[in-house]
Amino acid sequence: KTAKPEWIENVPSEVYHSDRTAVNSSSLKTILKSGFAFKRNFIEGLQKPPTDAMKFGTTAHMAILEGDEFTKRYVVMPEFIGYTKDGKESKLSKEAKDKKEAWLAEQELLGSIVVTSEERDRLFWMIDSVMANPEAVRLLKNGSTEVSGYYSDPETGIRCRIRPDFIAHDLNAMVDVKTV
Repeated sequence: KTAKPEWIENVPSEVYHSDRTAVNSSSLKTILKSGFAFKRNFIEGLQKPPTDAMKFGTTAHMAILEGDEFTKRYVVMPEFIGYTKDGKESKLSKEAKDKKEAWLAEQELLGSIVVTSEERDRLFWMIDSVMANPEAVRLLKNGSTEVSGYYSDPETGIRCRIRPDFIAHDLNAMVDVKTV
């Protein structure tokens, strides 16, 4: 069954990535490595939790491509200090850990993007670096971020999906941002 190719804006990332009705490049790479991994990841939706590097990459994408949204949602994690059983201040005390856990739970409910001060600095350096590059600025203006595309493969009829980081409308180009 073939479907008309379409671009859909404002599809939440979680919805796009949980879609099991269409394959993407990641799922196709997985099936080439292991049918079992494809079944576990794509069919059953069981995936390994993202690594810290993956989380930072996602945050960097938002900071670079959706600066206004990032600015509204990011918050720097404070330092948590509590008292040990013998009354000494410590970042490793149970009280400090409990404070941190409660604060993180609250931030999750608020939809905040939590970063450390070091991560915030790295993110702002990345943004400054991108904005200082005239070619990058040219590529990242007059477009849309994280638009979901769907089409059917003409040979197999398999439904496919794609989600470029940015579509530069004036240049008729898709841009993929890498945090290397």
